[in-house]
Amino acid sequence: MKHIQTNLESQLSELLEKNIDAVKGYLKAAENSQNTQLKSFFIRKSNKREDFNAKLRRALFNTYNNSEKSGSFSETCTQLGWI
Repeated sequence: MKHIQTNLESQLSELLEKNIDAVKGYLKAAENSQNTQLKSFFIRKSNKREDFNAKLRRALFNTYNNSEKSGSFSETCTQLGWI
């Protein structure tokens, strides 16, 4: 069971990292866009990803952060300044 939990935590952390990269990509696309409608589209997509990331961070933190664990997600949160 511990292995399954660790694997799930790892996969969710990877999903969070990919979504963080997606936010940056959408913002870069919006910055480089000449078309205002396209720029707005990329900003909306970025905002949706940010909202999802915030929810995922909270869920990961609430589920996997406890005093007995010093696993990869807790370390990542600390390194990235989330806690």
